[in-house]
Amino acid sequence: MSLRIVPQPGHWTATQQALKSQLLRRNYGIAEPLRRDMELAMVRKADSFRPSVLGPASGVHEEILTGRDTLVSWEDVYAGQDGVKLGGGVEGGQSVMGWHAEFEHKVGMGRQ
Repeated sequence: MSLRIVPQPGHWTATQQALKSQLLRRNYGIAEPLRRDMELAMVRKADSFRPSVLGPASGVHEEILTGRDTLVSWEDVYAGQDGVKLGGGVEGGQSVMGWHAEFEHKVGMGRQ
């Protein structure tokens, strides 16, 4: 007996949202999923109007409405805003060691 890994569908979140909407429609009628869809549309429209001076929108309202506020994803852990560069490069005329090269050097994996 071998373990078989089944790939998840490409539209996982869309499928989950459709299922939640269908369950809400069965339990509460058409008004509840319609209200939630309208609230989500308003939040997305408001986030797209955010001035660039304030930086990118955090999307916390959308996460709450879609039920993803309790999930921790890769984007939550590493948003790229901490100044760590994944690849080496040149900044200000000086060579910058990339994140991978720095870690390899630290654990003794890279060239000595």
